[in-house]
Amino acid sequence: MSRTLKETKQFKTDKKRIKGAGRYDWDKMRKIVMELMNDRSLDPKHHDHNLSGEYYGVRECHIEPDWLLIFDKSGDVHTGDLTLIRTGSHNELF
Repeated sequence: MSRTLKETKQFKTDKKRIKGAGRYDWDKMRKIVMELMNDRSLDPKHHDHNLSGEYYGVRECHIEPDWLLIFDKSGDVHTGDLTLIRTGSHNELF
């Protein structure tokens, strides 16, 4: 059993924009999301870390060097959620 996946309205908007532009390989996102849903540690190249400021209390990782995923994990792997909050480049998100 893994976490329940949720997407914010803003994430859905970001996803539509990114997929429409064809800028990134969405399969890379899917692989990262599966790792997060199953509470597996990400490869260090993805720079998984806590955020501060506007996004205090949530996490960010790099799908690619300038493609970020902002997310929140609540509860444990069996009963918790993985909420995808935002995705895009540094300039788009910060």
